[in-house]
Amino acid sequence: MGDCFIGSREVKNNYKESKSKYIKGSYWSRSGILSNYICKLYNGNKNIKIAEVGVSGGDILFSLYKNGYKNLLALDINNYIKYPELNNYFKEMDASRNNIPVETASLDIILSIALIEHLENPINFINEAIRVLKSGGRLIVSFPNVNTWLDKITFLFKGDIFGYRKDNNHIFIITPAIFHKLFLRNFNIEKVMYADPFIPYIKPRRLNKFLPKSRFLSLKVCYILIKK
Repeated sequence: MGDCFIGSREVKNNYKESKSKYIKGSYWSRSGILSNYICKLYNGNKNIKIAEVGVSGGDILFSLYKNGYKNLLALDINNYIKYPELNNYFKEMDASRNNIPVETASLDIILSIALIEHLENPINFINEAIRVLKSGGRLIVSFPNVNTWLDKITFLFKGDIFGYRKDNNHIFIITPAIFHKLFLRNFNIEKVMYADPFIPYIKPRRLNKFLPKSRFLSLKVCYILIKK
């Protein structure tokens, strides 16, 4: 991404450059963990309404689509979706500026995977998620985990956080206290999941797979939140 932050308007106007990055998806979209979790959680109820804000390549929604879920909404600043079957579900949305284009209290699930750390105005997205989710609806949100030993050591010696390097366009940092203030007035935590651990100094890097998933070793975290 370079040394300077690229805002949403610039991302929108540089479709080809941004597509090469966003179409790849994240750990949570590629692994199938979240789509499997949703299928088990709702016990085969295919009528639930699901929106993904920052859908990128569409891996999670496409997995749900193949499992029979059709009440889907795919939202992003540009259409980066890899699967033609999802194109009819796509609507353009700038999560920092726009409303989620559905009625109040109408959604069962909102997915926001590796999005919020990029937003110029994350408060807009959070308020919109609160507005459009039903009571008891779920917000599934992931972002960089800043509680790792790697982050603490990097901050101690360099004054920076590993997950917020110059080249990744991350600007919004969610510490435990910030998370509590932003989310826990309106949501309860149902589940916390950590991605595969990663320490770049371990060689060969495949040895990372023997480390446990935890808040101290995993660079990414995902919260399943239930609206009060």
